[in-house]
Amino acid sequence: VADGGDTVECDIHRVLFHLRLRIAERIHNPSPVRITTAPATFHRSTKELNKVMNLSVDNAVADADVAVLVVEPKKAPDRMDIEIFEKLKDVKHKIVVVNKIDTVVHEPWGVVVERYWKAFGETPTVAIAAINGQHIETLLNKIIEFLPEGEPYYPEDLYTEHPTKFLAGEIIREQAMLLLKQELPYALAVEIEAFKEPTPENPATKISAALVVEKDSQKGIVIGAKGQMIKEIGTKSRQKIEQLVGGKVFLELFVKVEKEWTKDPAAIERFGYTK
Repeated sequence: VADGGDTVECDIHRVLFHLRLRIAERIHNPSPVRITTAPATFHRSTKELNKVMNLSVDNAVADADVAVLVVEPKKAPDRMDIEIFEKLKDVKHKIVVVNKIDTVVHEPWGVVVERYWKAFGETPTVAIAAINGQHIETLLNKIIEFLPEGEPYYPEDLYTEHPTKFLAGEIIREQAMLLLKQELPYALAVEIEAFKEPTPENPATKISAALVVEKDSQKGIVIGAKGQMIKEIGTKSRQKIEQLVGGKVFLELFVKVEKEWTKDPAAIERFGYTK
């Protein structure tokens, strides 16, 4: 679970990326860890998307052995940090993760960690820099320390239950959010229109994806001046997807408007937001 910082959704993806890498590296020792993510938001809004996202937080927390709250280094936890932490009260083990510790320059980062440790009732607190994987191993060790032993959920060589098509969509959305920053918070979805696995005759993975916005005025923001924004989103996404699949990728991106999709339960479900 993450707080509502400016780029915290992207930070969550970075944290998960590094955690999954570490888990994959040590897949036989110890056993795999199952990670469930919750949306990086917490709003009391009656908007359908926000209701779905908040409910998914409740469901993720109810099933958790360990809850990890990702925050940004601030002078003190804000109201949203505190409200989200309160949602975790029934989880036996909790960890506070102070991300972006590489940006702390005006005081020792240990001071920041101690501040959050005290603010959250001496809850175990770990400082990381998700952008470069700093201290992710420490976080993983702390998670494993709190996990009960049990039978594995999945085969030992499986590090995610999601198909490549889903992961490709997540990568595209991550890159779009990183580049667009807060211009389109939670109004941008990605829909994979076509996904073709490589064959001996056509060795490239072919992907066609729509960047979906809910207003006509948002379309130009995603496309950018002379198409530069969508081109950059495509380039960065393609490079990361090629790392994922281990081969050549042909990626086609386009923008489409689906009016007020964040208020439409069917559209929300279609775009992968589940309760």
